[in-house]
Amino acid sequence: MAAAVGAQPLPPPPPAGAGTATERALEEAAASGTLVLAGRRLRSFPAAAARRWDLSDTTQADLSRNRFGEVPEAACRLVALEGLSLHHNCLRSVPPAIANLQALAHLDLSRNQLSSLPPCLCLLPLRVLNASSNRLAQLPDNIGAMGTLRQLDVSSNALRALPPGLGQLRALRDLNLRRNLLTALPAELSELPLVRLDFSCNRVVAIPRCFRRLRHLQSILTEHNPLQSPPAQVSAARGGPDPPNPI
Repeated sequence: MAAAVGAQPLPPPPPAGAGTATERALEEAAASGTLVLAGRRLRSFPAAAARRWDLSDTTQADLSRNRFGEVPEAACRLVALEGLSLHHNCLRSVPPAIANLQALAHLDLSRNQLSSLPPCLCLLPLRVLNASSNRLAQLPDNIGAMGTLRQLDVSSNALRALPPGLGQLRALRDLNLRRNLLTALPAELSELPLVRLDFSCNRVVAIPRCFRRLRHLQSILTEHNPLQSPPAQVSAARGGPDPPNPI
């Protein structure tokens, strides 16, 4: 039968066995150990399709730039994961099942809608945690249990205070507190081996004198705070602007 006048030609059929782009990504993950499902507008993890492949050896998963409302339970069953990226989603919660990921070293939860982090998150062997650009009003009380954490980014949240447990993060080198609602910094931070500290764009009036003990500090960012009394040694840390009225 002749095609109708003005009708658009049908697209050619996909090659045999090609499947959808999501299915191809799952197939590639089974072969490579890296799952990339970024930017697909997914609201749920394609669990039914994933059952066709063995993803048990997946070590890296990029689920960013989708529409997940919570960390997919299916992702929490990928127990070999070392890196999980979920930035730019619609996450409102992190399920307790994330505690299954006992090899997880890098977790990116930035640019979501999280108002809290579960205590079980602090029991993972994380080295890097990015929870910036969320709605966090507080950090877990047991955050001090994260003994392997080297980099923590909780910038652009709604934090008004920091738990004393931060002072127990003996591996922490980089702490980003930029753009929160902090009025004070806990003295316990002086016990950390920090190399970089950013608490710019807060409401901090004074840097505790005990921060002189931050011997490894190379960069401190303090701008856009109503500072009145920063210790001289801290003010002189390399990479930071000159705060007013050093002691």
